[in-house]
Amino acid sequence: MATGTIMQLLKCSTVSDELYEGRTESHEQLFLHLDWEQQMKESTVVDGTSCCVILECLDVNSLHHVTSITPDKMANNDMSFRQRAVIKFLVKEEIPAAEIHQRLQRAYRSVCMGASSVQRWVKHFKDGNTSIQDQPRSGGPRTASTECNKERVDEIIQDNRCVTVATIAPTLGIGHNAVQEMIESLCYRKICARWVPQLLTEDHKGQQKAITSELLQRYQHEGDDFLHHIVTGDESWFHHFEPETKRQSMEWYHMHSPSKKKAKTVPSAVKVMGIVFWDAEGLILAEFLEPGQTITAACYVQTLHKLHRALRDERLGRNIILHDNTRPHAARLTSEAIAKMGWEVLPHPSYSPDLAPSDYHLLGFVKDQLHGQRYETMEAIQKALCPCLWMAGTEFYRRGIFKLPERWEKCVQRSGDYVEK
Repeated sequence: MATGTIMQLLKCSTVSDELYEGRTESHEQLFLHLDWEQQMKESTVVDGTSCCVILECLDVNSLHHVTSITPDKMANNDMSFRQRAVIKFLVKEEIPAAEIHQRLQRAYRSVCMGASSVQRWVKHFKDGNTSIQDQPRSGGPRTASTECNKERVDEIIQDNRCVTVATIAPTLGIGHNAVQEMIESLCYRKICARWVPQLLTEDHKGQQKAITSELLQRYQHEGDDFLHHIVTGDESWFHHFEPETKRQSMEWYHMHSPSKKKAKTVPSAVKVMGIVFWDAEGLILAEFLEPGQTITAACYVQTLHKLHRALRDERLGRNIILHDNTRPHAARLTSEAIAKMGWEVLPHPSYSPDLAPSDYHLLGFVKDQLHGQRYETMEAIQKALCPCLWMAGTEFYRRGIFKLPERWEKCVQRSGDYVEK
């Protein structure tokens, strides 16, 4: 039979084999799929409209469609499905679309379908259609993100790492969103190049890997005591004026506030050389050279003697020095002075500020405190810097030293290349 009264079928003690051919649902399961058992008990759905009468509007094809929907999908589409059945019945009663929408609003309230949707379904049924299913939509399936297109995107990126999505999309004749999704599925991300002191040769990388492997093995053998015995230090220029960074100049504005403009500035030509030594417990020594004076081996040795006295008074047992291998640090005069003091110098690979705690942890933090400030004299700079260094706290200095094993391990994993931030 092509059509039939579902309510009548459900009331029958036996259901037509034609309706249930190839199906195993019980009467109760049909009610579960349609989710109308409660409505059947209440007898009415909309303004006294009988559920039995509404169900009579449904044909067998609709029932086959509904029972083929999974419970999850039915839960999402159930309310819309019910309202379409009501609309179909009321259209047969020749009720205008506006009145049908009003009735649905009174019954379904916030989950009622919109007026335009009601009008569309009214027209659908008036045109002689009987199905309450969604009709197949026009247009082809989404086929842009295919394996073939992914391979072509991968080839384009491999050929030119700087290529943009705007260039790939017209090349393949697909949309920007599809290209972006395929790029993400290929695990690509676009990043800026990082400035480094020097592009490392294979010899440099081999040296870095060998040194960091040695230090990492020593840490694994000696543990945290090894880190607690390290004293590290470095020197740097401090300008009387350092312009604030772009991020530091950010301010809160309302949406319609005019944007702020500022002239580009550069660090002042007047600067002073500062030397800082510290360990996992905090600052040990900070001193500044005379204006215009730079660091030399003789000057550095004098600072090391001051450091030796400070360690003797405040840090007994600290006998491992970690500094980079710039010329004043690696000079013979410096090496002889360190040997007389009985210190051990940890090996440090060339061109590797990413493995020097002062470079990757301390000096950047200190200089951030000076950005945007103007100092007229060397004494003013010292007055600003010293409190910052002393008040950074033990935990801040400890973090800087205890990052070393992690960085050594990363350097080994990267085969001696620079450690990413």
